[in-house]
Amino acid sequence: EWESENHALFDVLERMLRHISTARRLDAALRAYELEALAALGYRPQLDSCVACGRAAAAENNGFSSTAGGVLCPLCRGREGDQHDISPATLATLRHLQAGGLAAADRLEMAGAVRTQSEALLAVYISDRLEYSLNSINVLRALRQQIAILESPGG
Repeated sequence: EWESENHALFDVLERMLRHISTARRLDAALRAYELEALAALGYRPQLDSCVACGRAAAAENNGFSSTAGGVLCPLCRGREGDQHDISPATLATLRHLQAGGLAAADRLEMAGAVRTQSEALLAVYISDRLEYSLNSINVLRALRQQIAILESPGG
């Protein structure tokens, strides 16, 4: 992610570094960071409507395709070979984070299944679209763990 200059991506990372020390919901903040980083790189996933037909994505059994670029409605999801299930709760969470960024992350409680599914879907999406992982995610996790150790009693 550092092979070429990308000021927008740097700004996203800088905001995340400032945010991480006070983040109350680290998993949600990491998902918000991933979505903002993808947008800065020109790979913002389409979450509001079906990438194949344009139909508004409703709270139903949608699919998610990294190669197609986002959500697939129930009618179109069988047409994509790489599509994965996305629950209505996960879709709503990712939409919320995409719209609200890091500020929205601190107000969002992610259930275990939503946390797991959103992390998995974005990891596949990032890998497929960028053809590499965002190394900064691992750095941010490690940094947050160190902050937690330092802030703990006896740390």
